[in-house]
Amino acid sequence: MDQERLATLLQAADLLVSCSEYEGISNVLLEALSCGTPVAATPVWGSPEVITDDRIGLLFRERSSAAIADGIRAAMARSWDRSFIRRYSLRYDWQGTADQHYAIMCRALGPLAPADPAKLTSERTIGERAQTA
Repeated sequence: MDQERLATLLQAADLLVSCSEYEGISNVLLEALSCGTPVAATPVWGSPEVITDDRIGLLFRERSSAAIADGIRAAMARSWDRSFIRRYSLRYDWQGTADQHYAIMCRALGPLAPADPAKLTSERTIGERAQTA
C-alpha cells in the first residue's frame, strides 16, 4: 500500500489497536500518531516507550482478550485531541530522534560532553540544512 493511501486510512480510523506479542518500536504506532490517530497497544517492549502520555493512547493492562476488549471500550469512549496527537508525534521525526540520541550521549559522557554539537562536524546540523533547503 502506498504511503498516501495508508495516511488516508489512518486519518479515518477512530483508533489503531496493536495486539503484538513481541515488538520493537512499532512503525505502525508512530504512523498512526503522525496522522492524529489515537493508539491502544499491548504492553510489550516498544509500546510503553511510545505511549508515554495518556492523551495519545493507552496500554492494555495485559495481553489477554478481556484486557484488550476493556481497553478498546475505554479508548472508544474517550474524546481525543487529534491535533495534540499529531504534535506529540513530532518527537519521533529525524531531528527529534537525533536530539534525543545526542542528549543520551551527553548524559553518558558527563563532563566530557561537547558544549556545542555544531562543533562536532564541519557540516551544518540537520536542522540548519532543513532551514536553508
